[in-house]
Amino acid sequence: MATMTFSSVRRLSAFLACVFLYHALAAQSVQTPSLTVHAVWGSGEYASDLVDLVWTSDGKAYTTVESEASGATDLYRVDAVGGGKQLLVRGRDLVPPGAAKPVGIEEYTFSADGSKLLIFTNSVRVWRQNTKGTFFVWDFAARRLIPVSTRPGYQQFAKFSPDGRQVAFVRDNNVYVTDLATGAEAALTRDGGENVINGTSDWVYEEELDLRDAFRWSPDGKRIAFWRLDQTAIPPFYLLNQDSLYPALVPVRYPKAGTANSEVKIGVVEVAGGRTSWVDLGPDKDIYVAAMGFADSSGALWLTRLNRHQNRLDLLLADPQTG
Repeated sequence: MATMTFSSVRRLSAFLACVFLYHALAAQSVQTPSLTVHAVWGSGEYASDLVDLVWTSDGKAYTTVESEASGATDLYRVDAVGGGKQLLVRGRDLVPPGAAKPVGIEEYTFSADGSKLLIFTNSVRVWRQNTKGTFFVWDFAARRLIPVSTRPGYQQFAKFSPDGRQVAFVRDNNVYVTDLATGAEAALTRDGGENVINGTSDWVYEEELDLRDAFRWSPDGKRIAFWRLDQTAIPPFYLLNQDSLYPALVPVRYPKAGTANSEVKIGVVEVAGGRTSWVDLGPDKDIYVAAMGFADSSGALWLTRLNRHQNRLDLLLADPQTG
């Protein structure tokens, strides 16, 4: 029977240790890279594969956008039970008048009767979300793409009127409406600018109340209720934009704690004629209007009034014609 000496045992132990060390180093050499911030947020490696869908009004199907290899975006209707797909809009057909290439579908809304599609494209970020861009209407029967506006400037929050014949939107802090049959565009507010904001929100309303889209159609389509924010009393807070070769100062109306906020008004404008009524919000001007909309009928407007300390919320009901 063979016996092992002490020196033999030492040599065997050393050999086994080298084998284990080799395998450990080999395993380390094939490990995946460490998780980085770029891998999580910048690479798209962990992005969700969930489908962005919109349910049809009857709940029997949903619509979804799919991209072609060419980059065009097609809109499909998918049966919720059987999974059958129907092409509703071919992306290659979405070519604006006078253009050579189709626009892409980023967001979309159907008119109430389903005869038209409102398309949001070429979007630009405002603060936290992409809320500026260009809107077009696809007419299913005529198979043509209609620009909501042919005038320069980004549009925001475009919405069909309840009957689908008009589209209201915000541009440069004013509210506009376009007649889809004639293409005629009319301004419903005219005082919007650097200090006065109509139909959208200032920094405070977006940051604290998550409010961006700030106008509402009446159910009968005759009026539009909107927020009007006057930020004249807010001193500018300067940010340094270093995205270009030469940095530039960007003024932002940013109220510090205890200083003035924007003064808020709620206006109700008649689409035909442009007459505006102002809602009586009470004597206290240092308030927020956190939410607002028409009730079941066009004859009543509800809104919530919030005090500056945000510890009291009042529900108000107003007459849209008299305020």
